[in-house]
This record gives sequence, structure tokens and C-alpha cells, in this order.
Amino acid sequence: MPTLIVLALNPSAHAFETLGYTWPIERMPVELGVADDGQPGNPADCAASGGLTACCEETLPAGSCYEAVQSAAALWSDATCSLLEFEVPDGTSNPVLAAPNTTSGPGSRVIFNDPDGIVEAGVPTITLSVFGGDEFDELEQVVVIFNDGMAFRQPGAPCDDAVDLQAHLNHHLGHISGLGHSCDEGEPCEPELKEAVMYWTVPDCGAPTELAQDDIDGLRFLYGPRATLDCGGESAQALDITCTLQVTEPYVATQTDFDFGDGSDGTSGTHTYAEQGTYTVAVEYVVGDDESCVDGASGTTSVEVTVCAAPEPRFEVDVQSSTQVQLLNETAVDLPGCINDASWTVFEGDSATGDPVVEPLTGWEPLLQLPEGATYTAVLELAGPGGTASATQTFSTSGGSASNNGGEGCGCSGSGGAAGWVWALGLAVAMGRPARRRRS
Repeated sequence: MPTLIVLALNPSAHAFETLGYTWPIERMPVELGVADDGQPGNPADCAASGGLTACCEETLPAGSCYEAVQSAAALWSDATCSLLEFEVPDGTSNPVLAAPNTTSGPGSRVIFNDPDGIVEAGVPTITLSVFGGDEFDELEQVVVIFNDGMAFRQPGAPCDDAVDLQAHLNHHLGHISGLGHSCDEGEPCEPELKEAVMYWTVPDCGAPTELAQDDIDGLRFLYGPRATLDCGGESAQALDITCTLQVTEPYVATQTDFDFGDGSDGTSGTHTYAEQGTYTVAVEYVVGDDESCVDGASGTTSVEVTVCAAPEPRFEVDVQSSTQVQLLNETAVDLPGCINDASWTVFEGDSATGDPVVEPLTGWEPLLQLPEGATYTAVLELAGPGGTASATQTFSTSGGSASNNGGEGCGCSGSGGAAGWVWALGLAVAMGRPARRRRS
């Protein structure tokens, strides 16, 4: 079974928390619209237009809402070793691209002046989210809403009673990426965690403008390179195996060290086992790319494989009467899945030649009715992931008495044909059951 793993990047004593959801990687880039068409913000004009123009925060210069969202999106999108990417259409250059200043409707966006009055007093920003996926753990849409009853300021403006718009956007884009807080109120908090964008509170002055290592670690945990280890799936296979570590583009595996569980190792995932059995294949890896994530991700993963040699068929013939014969399969079945087909053919005479009197039939221990007073040759052919093999045995029936001339079936070649008839089939189809001993 392929194993999906999220790579551990430069392990550290992180404190980041996740919120239990992410954007699906296949959705990248996530488009995040802004209710800013470049016109000076005016709540009355914005409302009169149905949220289509003049909707930027009125305490800020025209076009600065788009600039602030674009800056926050770049902050999170440019983090190294992360597949998260935001794309912000520029409605200030092309007003058609500006998002409507409404809480309803399709598309993720940032809106201002709380058009529906749902943000509590004193709270600068809230986010509405829509989830999907089998476990409702995938983000489908977000709407970030800024309070109408608060004044906001631009980055670099003097600290006053106004709220730092950029700092709150940076923080909320972390939340809509799936990150919780680096440290929550009342918790013991290392000094460096207080410098994280995802610290539990956004300071009114001197907010961080760059991601701290804890922010980056959290982002990489959610959106870092993905790798899948596949050694052929869950089914048993031949002694020759090939394991592959597939990494999400644009990343590549820069180093792999395999341990095949039988005392052998190597840098390639190709290996031949000397004996059949169930083994654990482990790989230590380093993943990176040519630019931003060189040797940035490492870890270990493993998968269990079952490998099979060619079957070693053995059987006995129980001549129960002059016409009734039971073929008793004595093949050892040590590993489930190593035998997936059993075929019997019976010929008249002391060799497996000519036309068969019993056409090839499947089953583990068929019960046959044959004409009496003749010599027959039975052939058992077994097939599995490791190959095919056959065993042959000669026996006879005569005058109502039972005799067995051939002893146990031994490995040899077999063939098939037509004719003959079967009274009953013992279709226990024991491809994974213990070997059965001959009845007395």
C-alpha cells in the first residue's frame, strides 16, 4: 500500500498549533480577492453601489487595501519549502477584478466596513470559512471581514489609536492557511514565540513584518513537500521488488537510503530477496529543490512487503475405490498470496502426454470419478507472484481395489487438454490456508 508522508523539515522545538484544515494542494494557487477598486473608500458609496466601488477602508488611502492584502499573501506564499500559494487579483488596475464587498457569494475575499454588521465591537477582524472534503478538513472558501467601527492605519504610519491593518491581515492569513497560535493567552511562552506572526494577540505597535521560524515550521508542516513510498502495493509479489519515493513537484528526492529488512541496504529502491517472506522496507530521505528548499526536508518512512518464490507443489493421490479418486494437495502454504492459482490435469497412462481424460480444472483438492482398471498421471500446476511450477504423479485403479504407484507428486512439467469427468470438486481454494495432511 502506498504510504503518504509529510516530510519533517529541520526539526525544532516548535509550538505552532494547527486548526485541523488546509487548502488542498491541487487548489494552488488560492485566489483571494480584495474589495478595493482603487477608489477612495466611502462606506455610503460602497453600500449604494452594492459593494462594487469605493469599498476600501475609508481611513486608508485609495488602493492601500489591495496593497496590504497583496503584501500579506506574499508573506505566506514566499515561505520556503511550502506549497501554499495565494494569488490576489489587482482590482486597483482593473476594477473588474475587485471582489464585491459582500459576505455572501462565491470566491474567497477580503472585505471592509462589515457590510452585514456581524463583527463584534472591539474585534478588528473575523473570518468566515466554508469546509469540504470527506472529513470537512479542506477549505473551500473564506471571507475575511474588517470591523466598520474601528480606524485602521497603513504599515509604517505612526502608532496611534488606529489599528495596524497589515499586522491583522498577516495574522489572519495564517489562520486561513490552517494555523492556530504559536502561544495562547495564559500559556508559558518562549520569548521567540512572542515574535511570531501567529502569537495569540496582534500588538497595536511594532507587530512582526516577517515570519518567525515557528510560523515557517507550522506552514511547512501543513504544506511542506509530500512524499509517497510505494513498494508495489498490498499484494504479494516476486522476489524482485522496486520501491519508489514519489515527491510532490517541484521538489525532488536528493538522497534516499533504503533498508530492505533482510540485512541488505542501498541507495536504490531495487532489490532481490534470497528467500520469500514478509519484510519491512524502510527509507531515510532528504527532499529539496534547486532553489528555495535545498536539503530542506528529511525523514524516515517504511512499508511492509510480502515477496514470494515460485511455488513448490506436492500432492498425494487417495484412490478411495476403483472409480473414485481424491487428489490431496500437500503444498506448504506459508505466506498468504504466494499461490493464487491451482490447476489439475489427468492423463491416461504413465506419462503426461496425449489428450487428458480430465480437462484442466481449478480447486485445491478435487474429488474425481474415473473409469476403473486403468493407469493415470495427474499433474498439479501452481502459479503465484514468484512464478509457476508443477508436480506429477502416476496412479492406478483396478478391479475395485485401490493402489497408488507414484508416491508423492514431484516437481516436473505439466500440460493440459480435454475430456474426462469430475464427480465433485473440493473447492476449498486454500491459496492461503495451512497445508493439509493426507487422510488415513
